[in-house]
Amino acid sequence: MFVVHAVWAASDRLALWGEDLEPAAAVVDLLAGSAVDGLSHKATLGELDLLLPARTRLHRKPVPVALFDADTALDVLDLVRGKLSLEVRGPDGEITHAPLGDSVRFLAELAAIAADFVARRRVLPTLVERGGGVAARWVPLPAAGDRDLLRTLARAAPPVLRAENRDRAEVIIDAVTALTDAAVRAALEPLTLLRNPTDPAEAWLAALTGPDATVDGDLAELREALDAWRDSAAEASEEVRVCFRLVAPETDDDDEWTVEFLMQAMTEPSLVVGAGEIWRSDSTMTVFGGHVESPQEALLTELGRASRLWPELDDALREAAPNGMVMDTTGAYLFLRGAAPLLSQAGFGVLLPATWRPGGVGLKLTGSSPGTPGVVASKNAVGFDALVDYEWQVALGDTVLSRAELNELARAKAPLVRVRGQWVEVDHVRLRKALAFVDGQQSRELSLIDLMKIGSGSQPLDVDLPVVGVEATGWVGDLLSGQLDRRLSPVPSPDGLTATLRPYQERGLSWLSFLDNLRLGAVLADDMGLGKTLQTLALVLNERGGPTLLVCPMSVVGNWQREAERFTPSL
Repeated sequence: MFVVHAVWAASDRLALWGEDLEPAAAVVDLLAGSAVDGLSHKATLGELDLLLPARTRLHRKPVPVALFDADTALDVLDLVRGKLSLEVRGPDGEITHAPLGDSVRFLAELAAIAADFVARRRVLPTLVERGGGVAARWVPLPAAGDRDLLRTLARAAPPVLRAENRDRAEVIIDAVTALTDAAVRAALEPLTLLRNPTDPAEAWLAALTGPDATVDGDLAELREALDAWRDSAAEASEEVRVCFRLVAPETDDDDEWTVEFLMQAMTEPSLVVGAGEIWRSDSTMTVFGGHVESPQEALLTELGRASRLWPELDDALREAAPNGMVMDTTGAYLFLRGAAPLLSQAGFGVLLPATWRPGGVGLKLTGSSPGTPGVVASKNAVGFDALVDYEWQVALGDTVLSRAELNELARAKAPLVRVRGQWVEVDHVRLRKALAFVDGQQSRELSLIDLMKIGSGSQPLDVDLPVVGVEATGWVGDLLSGQLDRRLSPVPSPDGLTATLRPYQERGLSWLSFLDNLRLGAVLADDMGLGKTLQTLALVLNERGGPTLLVCPMSVVGNWQREAERFTPSL
């Protein structure tokens, strides 16, 4: 089988070829029988002049390749990531393995890095020269650690990535940039930022989503603005950053919140210095174990950058030496819900009160166990349809509130309230829904299976509210928490079993029998050789029911047959 190699071509496409495998169609045929089967039809056949080793020298030669654009390349590389070879099924069903060269595995890791940039919002939209025209493009915005990683990767890149006679660092930058653009577009799909553009700026916005990235028109002014934006983002300090700390009122009747401006160490976020100390410093400040040049200028620059995301900062920036902002509870709520996430995603530090507990209004279900705890002999007592006494309660986050507290919250108007010493968010529309739902529950009995379905999220409620928890007393609670095995009544070895079960096997049989009585499936996670087959045969023997259907790989059928003959001959 041929080794599969790859290079990121200058045309911003992934090129795959098989060592000594010709023509290019053969590469596509190879992929068609593998995990990449669903994407192989998107390849275009081509030819690249590559510098490849021949004996002791490099020789330029035309090589037939399968080319994938960046969007498809992202999916192809994701499918092969972590694999040493491709499992290929031939026309006759025979399976062979095509080894993946270092270059393929290396590019797969670059694709993962590009996806990580997108997940961390380390991307910027811009304009680039492309194919003789101009295109809208999402580019990565690496942090200091990311740049170190990319430099290390450039040094460690497989030599074959230079097969187009390009610098390895250039290849890596091109690949990561193109794959980042593809990853953002995949994440935004099918979103369209603007459907009917009327000027170049709007055309650029429209081209940031969808397959057509080309932008036409007079783009000089837009380019200048985007370059300034990119430079502003790139100029952010690699050592310190501006941090915004929200300080809550100390008493219930106080409505004054403060957002403090701080400088925060990038490598140790717990180290912060207040803006007041920075304004009192000189041109160089010794802080965080090192020198920070022009700290006052750095603070003002970063605050100006933050004001683009949080326009309310403009009022504070009119002061000569801004230390922070004062706001009421509504303003604090808007900061928590709007500005804080945007600032955090843009790389600024955000510190919230220790008493702040996010999480809106939800419902909590509490049930009590029917029957005798841990007893598995009586199917009527613990069956699937056994009725459980239950109660619905209203919760804020994970805190269940009393009726008096709920009535007080319903009368409050502010979106942030202090409950039991904690500041929590209250959505009054959801609160009214929750109270109406709880008051409308007439029956106080629920089947065990319905309780478990609600707990697992597989049975939706009639009201659009999250279930923040399901608790139960007795054996039902132990079942939901995974601790029921400590209270199970043991099941003795059934008659007809010609083996003595070890203690852990007896517990396994008791667990299987208990869940079988509930008509629930079970998973035995014992290691190989610890008797899973024996425990299951003991369960079948204990049931003494009709025929049992075994579904298993053919390779273990003989083992099942031998163990049944030895330990449960009546089966």
